[in-house]
Amino acid sequence: MSSVPSTDRAQRTGKRPTTLGTALREARVRKGESLAQVAAATGVSKSLLSLIENDRSDVTLRRLALLAEHYGIALGDILPTRGTTDPVVTRRKERRVMHSTEDGFDLHLLTPDSNRKMMPILVVLEPGGGSSDFWSYEGEELLVVLEGRVLLELEGSTPIVLERGDCAYYASTRQHRCSNIGDDVARMLSVTTPSL
Repeated sequence: MSSVPSTDRAQRTGKRPTTLGTALREARVRKGESLAQVAAATGVSKSLLSLIENDRSDVTLRRLALLAEHYGIALGDILPTRGTTDPVVTRRKERRVMHSTEDGFDLHLLTPDSNRKMMPILVVLEPGGGSSDFWSYEGEELLVVLEGRVLLELEGSTPIVLERGDCAYYASTRQHRCSNIGDDVARMLSVTTPSL
């Protein structure tokens, strides 16, 4: 394990961790914490943390965000790369992807890194898929439904059904979550600022 932060190491060597579990383990070791310490600080159980770090368990987006925040790293920078990166163009086959079987979605990061003012993500939701937890973070978010029917639930508002071509723009400090309420796959573009 290296003591160089993953974003620095990536810039110096051109390499990133090959799996999400490896990236999380490296972040924990860099912070000098045990699994028990991280579990106490984040509420994610020690046994689940071990399974995630060894790529033997799925992780929800909410838990991943909690861990990234605890480690002081950008969510986008812990996703493994899938090829060479260009600072301007992200080829479809090179997108970094987070797959969550538990939540029923894939997140495709549309930039080569998170050192940006915005983070554009293509969200692919299986029927019934979506964030199981409400969550919030600093900044703003724009959603554009590209395909399917999505239920957007925002703190303090009546749930909103968004269909192809519909957009929503809100402060991401409000507790929120999205889910696919259609019978087919739903796709949406999510742009957050600042980058997560």
